[in-house]
Amino acid sequence: MKSVEEVSVIFDGTARLGEALAIVVRFFQEGIFKPTQRLIRLEVLAKVLKGNELAQRLISCLAVEYSLGPRVVIGGMRDGASVNGTTRNVRFFYADYFDVVCFSHTIDNMGSHFKFQVLDSFTRLWIALFSHSYNAKLAWREKVGQSIRTHSNTRCWSKWEVFEQALDLFADTELFLLPA
Repeated sequence: MKSVEEVSVIFDGTARLGEALAIVVRFFQEGIFKPTQRLIRLEVLAKVLKGNELAQRLISCLAVEYSLGPRVVIGGMRDGASVNGTTRNVRFFYADYFDVVCFSHTIDNMGSHFKFQVLDSFTRLWIALFSHSYNAKLAWREKVGQSIRTHSNTRCWSKWEVFEQALDLFADTELFLLPA
């Protein structure tokens, strides 16, 4: 990243087991109009970062480690998780920082507003059954031969994983729901 005029930063983490933080910069190579991306940090942490801690790590990485001055970082792309939203605080150092929320996550969030009464009711009850009952999880595993996928409010794809398993194993789902 020698002598770049402007970069955007893309960052995300996962809090599944501690924290894994990835920071990528995107820029045009000097003299040619060729977009380039570089992973500049991949960090595994023992604990989940709070918003201000994440902003501090971003600034430390960009400004201190890579010497990207206040006019160089012009934007940041992120998902819609609330912890990522607080990183708008990087504007105190990067005044031109334009905050962009991931379009895929925006579409996913829009879809959550659609109303399908029967499906919504089934889903709510299905998720509740396996969220609150160890016996239900055990009964599923005994009848189907594999663990049930469970829902997580912080992972946008987890509800799809629950649906996908129920659809893939539909005959097993019906078998599980029928009285013994």
